[in-house]
Amino acid sequence: PNVSQASCTISGTLNPGTRALSASYTPTGTLPDRHSPTTGSFTHTVNPGNATPTTSFAPGSPVVGQTVNFSASVAATPPAVGTPVGTIGVSVGGSVGGNCTITLPATSCPITFSNAGSAGVTYSYSGDGNFLPVLSNTTITVARANTS
Repeated sequence: PNVSQASCTISGTLNPGTRALSASYTPTGTLPDRHSPTTGSFTHTVNPGNATPTTSFAPGSPVVGQTVNFSASVAATPPAVGTPVGTIGVSVGGSVGGNCTITLPATSCPITFSNAGSAGVTYSYSGDGNFLPVLSNTTITVARANTS
C-alpha cells in the first residue's frame, strides 16, 4: 500500500492556550494518483508551566524585635521557559505571626516579630497566565531577646 507521511515543527515560545491547527495534502506526480486531496484539522493545548521556588530568611536565628528579611524567587521548571511574574506571599503562623508580600521582580520583604516562638512559614507564589501557583513551607523559631 502507498503511505504518505508529513510532520511539522512549531518553533518559538507558545503561551498557554488552545490553538487550531490544520493541514492539507495535494497529490502530485505523473502516474495515476491513488490518493485524493484531503485536509484535516485538530486543536493543540499548551498548558501553563510549573515554577520552582527558592526561599530563605535571615538572620537564621532571630530574636524578638529583630527584623527578619524573607527572600523568595521562582524560576521556570523545564520544559517551561520564561520568567514568572506576580507576587509571593509570606505568611508566618502561630503566636509569632506576620505577613509580607514580595512583588516580583523584587526578591525580599521584612517582618519584625514581637513574640517569641516557633511557627510555620508559607511562601505562596500566586502564579500568572504562564505559570501555575506553587507553595513552599519551612519553620522559623524566634527567641526571646536577651535582657541582661
